[in-house]
Amino acid sequence: MSSETSGKSIAANDSATMSSSEETSGKGEGKGEASNEKAEKAKALPRTSGYRVTRIESPSGRGCYYGQDLSHDDVEALTTRIVVGEYDTLQEAIEAARSERDGECRFDGWAEEHYGDDPPPYCSGDGENMDEDEDVTIRIDDIGEEVRATEKEMAEARASEPPEKKQKQKQQQQQQQQQQEQEQ
Repeated sequence: MSSETSGKSIAANDSATMSSSEETSGKGEGKGEASNEKAEKAKALPRTSGYRVTRIESPSGRGCYYGQDLSHDDVEALTTRIVVGEYDTLQEAIEAARSERDGECRFDGWAEEHYGDDPPPYCSGDGENMDEDEDVTIRIDDIGEEVRATEKEMAEARASEPPEKKQKQKQQQQQQQQQQEQEQ
């Protein structure tokens, strides 16, 4: 079984899916049902490790966007992000990113020479096609790193005081300082 998952679907591992004989024979009860439950749980749980290859198309500032002063919100609204796939190993992710790059016409004729064996990110803007409306960027994200960063942010948020409590404390400190100044 491939370790690749494509698009938004997440493939369950071999032990979590029914065998073809269980599916076709109608005897998939018992063990098959438990396997189906495992498969459903595997689909519901987000990945916590591996690598995600993402393709991002965004306004280039050239072509039809030349001379336009796009705000950050405009650029975000015009940007498309597509998950090419999620992979267990970095090498698999690099191979998938190269395959995605090789299949994109905006990298034709220059990318192999320019990037050589370098891993992503790959950006079509590096090809300096001054007439291209959108740039395509292909990158690899470390899913585990994203999970750790999110967990750290959440832990910091839980440890910090709520904003209204901070505001009340600040007001109390200001009142105490004013009282001390009046007493002097």
